[in-house]
Amino acid sequence: MANWPEVADTLPLSARGYGTARQVTGSIMQQNLGTFERGVRLSAGILFITYSAIQETFGLIEGLSAFVGVLLILNGISGRCYLWRWLGLKSCQCDSGGVSDQSDGGSSSK
Repeated sequence: MANWPEVADTLPLSARGYGTARQVTGSIMQQNLGTFERGVRLSAGILFITYSAIQETFGLIEGLSAFVGVLLILNGISGRCYLWRWLGLKSCQCDSGGVSDQSDGGSSSK
């Protein structure tokens, strides 16, 4: 007779109390940052990294600044912010595929 741990490893995740494989691994995170905010985050990230690079010494503040700069740049490039996802915030009008809707080209009706 097989040991329980060996049998449990062959069971599907849902049979082990973890839910479905999709629930365990999660889905690909959709974009939650709008175009304007992505640009702001990219610019801020570049400023943070530039600040760190021009300092004569590299200490804790410069290290944190560089780290935050890298995170902001990654947010700006990907259009995804995990903190905003956790807080349930969204600054873009995104469809179910995670691609942000483009504006109407700046034209507005009055």
